[in-house]
Amino acid sequence: MNLKVPYGESNFQKVITGGFVYIDKTHYIPQLEATGSHLFLLRPRRFGKSLFLSMLEYYYDIAYKNEFSTLFGQLAIGQSPTPACNSYQVLFMDFSGIDTDGGHEAIFQRFSSKLEMHLQTFLRRYAYPDSYQIALKDKGSPADKMQQFVELLGEQKFLLLRNDASLTITLQP
Repeated sequence: MNLKVPYGESNFQKVITGGFVYIDKTHYIPQLEATGSHLFLLRPRRFGKSLFLSMLEYYYDIAYKNEFSTLFGQLAIGQSPTPACNSYQVLFMDFSGIDTDGGHEAIFQRFSSKLEMHLQTFLRRYAYPDSYQIALKDKGSPADKMQQFVELLGEQKFLLLRNDASLTITLQP
C-alpha cells in the first residue's frame, strides 16, 4: 500500500481530491465558532497551519458552496455543517513569504504591496466595482488600505484568514 502524504501541501482541495492522506480536523469547526469571532492560534512550523486555514477557506467561502459535498461529504463536518457553512466572502492573506532583507523601509514596502495584492484579489474575486480597487490604490499605508477596504465593504460580512508564523481567524461583522 502506497500512501500519499501531503507533506508541504497546503491546498485543502488538492489534498481531498488528490487522494492524499488527510487527518480530519473539521470536527473543530463548531468549537472554533463557539469560541469567539477573533481567534489567534499558534502552532510550530510544519504543523499544518496553512492546510488548516485552506480547509476553513473552502468551508466558509460562498464561492465553494457547490463543492461542499465533494470536499466535506466524507468528513465529520460534512454530516452536520454549521449555519455559517459557505456563508462568507473570504479574505485570505498570506504574509509568510515576505523577504525580510533590506531594512525597515524595504520590509514595510513588501508588506504593503502584499496586503494590497490580497485586498485587490478579494475585490476582483467577488466582482466589486473597479472604483473600489482604485480607492485602495490611492491609500499609502497598510492601515489606511485596510480601513478603506472595510469602509468600502460596509455591512458585507467577510471572513479574514491570515497566515504568517501563526494563524488568525476573524469573523466580520
